[in-house]
Amino acid sequence: MLRIREQQFVDDAEMAQILGNDKLLKRLRTGSRQASKRRGRFVG
Repeated sequence: MLRIREQQFVDDAEMAQILGNDKLLKRLRTGSRQASKRRGRFVG
């Protein structure tokens, strides 16, 4: 599962919102898979 380093980026309330948003999690997983395959558009 995709994990965000809580202590570095978001507080507990924000992490709960992220983990509770199924649409966002699906998009993050898709983006992560595409990045690992070097597919899609990337902004540097």
